[in-house]
This record gives sequence, C-alpha cells and structure tokens, in this order.
Amino acid sequence: MKTFLTLGMIATIFLASCQSTLHNDVDAMTSQWKTYVYEDTGFSMKYPADWRVQHATAAEQDTVDMIATFSEPDAAEWSQTITLYDRGFVDPASWDDVEKSNYPAYRQRSDSTFEYDGRTDPPTHILHVNHSNNVDGVDVVVTVTSGAQWKERMEPLIQTIFATAHFE
Repeated sequence: MKTFLTLGMIATIFLASCQSTLHNDVDAMTSQWKTYVYEDTGFSMKYPADWRVQHATAAEQDTVDMIATFSEPDAAEWSQTITLYDRGFVDPASWDDVEKSNYPAYRQRSDSTFEYDGRTDPPTHILHVNHSNNVDGVDVVVTVTSGAQWKERMEPLIQTIFATAHFE
C-alpha cells in the first residue's frame, strides 16, 4: 500500500512538471507575439506579431458570426487563414456517434475544448473553446484554400496558437 501511494505521488509530481514545462514552452515561444482579445466575451489568443488581422464587418458578424481573420504577411490574399467565429457554447457530450463519425479527427482536448476537422478538401481544422459560463464559445478555424503543404508546415505554429486560446 505504501509503495502504491509513493508511486502515485511520483506520477502526480511528474505530470505537474510536464504541464508546467509545456506552459513555459508556450510562454517562451509566444513572448514576442501579439494578443487578440474579443471584448464581447473575453476570449483571447496569441498570434505572431507580423501577421495581418482583419476584423469582421458588421455584415459578416451578423450573417456568419465571424469575429476576425488572421494570416501570414506574405500569404496570398486570405488563401491560408485562421478565422474566429462566435459560435456560443457547444456541449461535446451532446454530439452523437453519427455526428462524431462525420468528423473522424474529433478529439476532446479538455473539459472546455475539443478539436475536429471539417468536411472540406483539404480538411478545415477547428478548435472549439467553451467559456465556463456555459453560454459563450468560439471556433478557431484553420482554412487552407491553396497549398495543402501550408497546413503541414504550420501545424506546430497552429497548435501553439490553439494552446493560447482561452477565455479570461
């Protein structure tokens, strides 16, 4: 019993250390980045300082709940983007097996976030972040309309952006 408790304590300390290291790595990688804050809900995420940001027009906000679009400075006009959408709270437990089978890349990241690929070619990669108030939620959508290699090249950067996405 004593050995079991000792192993459990070691595992807990190890996992806490890994999470702390990951958090420190993301902080170090993003220290020179800008922070985007969506004032309506308190959602924020970091993005590279040289990227372009285009805020959604009133019409885009009204029709498709768009918040803003981000792209590399040298990217063809919005051919590779990360777009934020104000989607509201989405309960991942409410997704039935049929819906999850339509998104084979679906995976839950935490109690408040899940990730999946949309049905496009190439697939649209989406991170959904829920607010703890069970009302607000934001989709962080990666779209590649030209050059599928962009997503592969950018995957580590995209995952870093995803790691910074949260509600204040």
